[in-house]
Amino acid sequence: MENKRMFTTVYVCSPYRLEKQMDGEMKRTWEADVKTARMACRMLAKLGYMPLSPQLYFCRFLSSLDEMEQVDYRMLAQEWLMQADEMWLIGDILTEEMAKEVSLARSRGIPVRHLGLTEPGNLLEIVTSDMSGWRAIPG
Repeated sequence: MENKRMFTTVYVCSPYRLEKQMDGEMKRTWEADVKTARMACRMLAKLGYMPLSPQLYFCRFLSSLDEMEQVDYRMLAQEWLMQADEMWLIGDILTEEMAKEVSLARSRGIPVRHLGLTEPGNLLEIVTSDMSGWRAIPG
């Protein structure tokens, strides 16, 4: 029996800048990164995709401040990436970790799409302007 997936899975690759001290500017940067990832995932879900965002999921139970848990995080994120149909780069910043993920995706033949966003709300405009070849939720 063939196991068909209903959704195209999209690995959401976006900045996640968390410093050991969560005060002042770094806290605002982290909050903005999370807001951008949440908005991207929400829009993808509304458009009928299955968004995979390691920073929104794995950070709920793994500490980004613990070196061993950072290794676990990267291994889990890499596994999600390998299961994805596509990767979407979200944001105008490409961190070192994001660059590694992009390289891995390309080496495995996973299409990479870049949505450079300065405002999370721009995602809908960008996505809807290029609807050719897109799949809606099967009905």
